[in-house]
Amino acid sequence: MGGDHGDTRGAVRRRLLMAYTDLGKYQFTTSADYTGLNSGNLTSVLALTSLRIPYFEMYRLLINTSSIPPIAGLPAVVQTSPVAVGGSLTTLAITFAKATTLGNTIAVGVASGSTATDPAVTAMTLGGAADHFGSILSAGNASTNTAAMWLDPTCATSSAAIAVTLGGGTGTAWTSGIAYELSGLLSTTTPSAAVDVSGTLTYSSGAGTTSPQTTNVSTTTANDMQIGFAAPIGGSGYTIAGPGTWTSTGGAISDPLGAGQGYFGAMGSWNLAAAAGSSGIYAPTSSAGVYWANLAASLLPSTTAPVQVPFPFTVAIDGVTWDKQMTVAGVGYTYTIGQSPLYLTNGQTLQVLWQLPAAQYGAYAPQFNLTGWFRYDPSVQPG
Repeated sequence: MGGDHGDTRGAVRRRLLMAYTDLGKYQFTTSADYTGLNSGNLTSVLALTSLRIPYFEMYRLLINTSSIPPIAGLPAVVQTSPVAVGGSLTTLAITFAKATTLGNTIAVGVASGSTATDPAVTAMTLGGAADHFGSILSAGNASTNTAAMWLDPTCATSSAAIAVTLGGGTGTAWTSGIAYELSGLLSTTTPSAAVDVSGTLTYSSGAGTTSPQTTNVSTTTANDMQIGFAAPIGGSGYTIAGPGTWTSTGGAISDPLGAGQGYFGAMGSWNLAAAAGSSGIYAPTSSAGVYWANLAASLLPSTTAPVQVPFPFTVAIDGVTWDKQMTVAGVGYTYTIGQSPLYLTNGQTLQVLWQLPAAQYGAYAPQFNLTGWFRYDPSVQPG
């Protein structure tokens, strides 16, 4: 009996010694992955160097994704074609890596130039079918360089081959183009009806500029898919880059006419506008003064009710997995990590690795609400 009482008193004393001191709560920051642990996706990070105690524990982690759009309801880039280059006054072939999916939208940008009169885009087909293709934007100067953007909303053809028809050009031509397959956009067969707002820029005076801007195509709705296209031309080699967080394809292309005839380029870019009123200024830059024909269009998202799709995430300590769970975007739900407590030391870094593409969800990174609560036991600290 006496021994049993002694054990009970000892257990009470041990519990009294574990008097935790609270360290407060800390917010994770979320961005495109820079840790190398979750390439191409979003990653949330909290460096624990700000906690001045050697040994402590996280006893609560709240993850709130209620402000994140549901996965199935968000516009996305399904695939981007390689940059196509041609030297014909009448045709240009653009080819996707795989056949398009029925019901998606195809956006195509074409740049054209020549030694005399630039050819203009007159038609497009997908797999030989005219489908719903129509012109939505054009810019440029027929004696310098031109750009055109065509749209095939809610495509009814499954093919990887886009054929561009040009006309009206003279001299020796150079052409280039880029195509995007897009999902999650407004269901319509009328190209102009798929466009929220659009803008252009034509710059062909003086010695050229390295930083042109289209007119502002600020969105009137949330989740517009913005497509930009640039057709620059200059007298020497140059490189071009897309604006800010826009994802770009293409770069400087030496025209097929040879030395002394200048360099011709084409670059397409896209951006998911997170909110109504998001700027749609398309402002690529170049490393040298060039002439430009630039286009930008904000395409309307689908009006179909979004589907709630669970997605996984991993909690890691310095890149080592501690826990894996599932959550759902677009739901007012706060998830508590059930595996508790999590013992940590100063100098470590916590990561939450999301299975969400940064290109698609990067604009929503500030809306990922992750909060960790920490405490420590004074009796286990050194000294």
